[in-house]
Amino acid sequence: MPVLVFTDGKIYAGGYDLSGDHNEVAVGIDVEEKEFTRMGAEGKSRRAGLGEISVNGGGYVNAGTDLQDEVHFNDLGVYQRIMTLAAIGNVGDRAVTFRGVELEYVPFDAAVGDQHGFSVGAMSTGLFLPSGVVLHDTAAAETVSGSETGQQEGALSATENAYASLHVVAASGTSPTLDVDVESDDNGGFSTPTTRFSFAQATGITSEWSTAIAGPITDDWWRVAWAIGGGTPSFTFIVTFGIK
Repeated sequence: MPVLVFTDGKIYAGGYDLSGDHNEVAVGIDVEEKEFTRMGAEGKSRRAGLGEISVNGGGYVNAGTDLQDEVHFNDLGVYQRIMTLAAIGNVGDRAVTFRGVELEYVPFDAAVGDQHGFSVGAMSTGLFLPSGVVLHDTAAAETVSGSETGQQEGALSATENAYASLHVVAASGTSPTLDVDVESDDNGGFSTPTTRFSFAQATGITSEWSTAIAGPITDDWWRVAWAIGGGTPSFTFIVTFGIK
């Protein structure tokens, strides 16, 4: 694996891209320790309990409507906010996606003479995808209907589910509409795609966590397809996907 210099990480919370406001972020994936040592044991016995994700980050304050300071302030304590973090965030890159709650926001984190900084902390609430994949990225705005290059993420067994998340971080136009589907197929050319999940129609910035797509599914290729309507519409959005 090549050495990765962390220069352009992606941080999405709900319908907002907060990447450019942060200069550091740390993601921790942990499971609880559950001891079950019995009489006669030669040492302590432990099992893994429930898991969780913790996120801590910080950067420079960007104040204004729908900007970093307002978003973090309004998100404080909001239950199951959809969050996605990725080292790069291009299609095919790995991503961590979860529903969480922001538990701490420090809007003043600087010494005299320093740039006005902030720090923030969040935790997962419920299911999380520690190793998902980006199916569509925010590298460019979409203005017409289309589909993304497929990713071979594997089939689903009878005990597995697939999940997807959508962050729409920018929208413009006259009555713009965006309909996003997650499709699967048994080949990378998607000659016979099957729609597995459809997100609710977006008309502005928004986010959504999919309901479970239950296995078994023998298709092992996955992609995003979208339909755009309205007058001179434009949407910037990211979709992540994972099997668990």
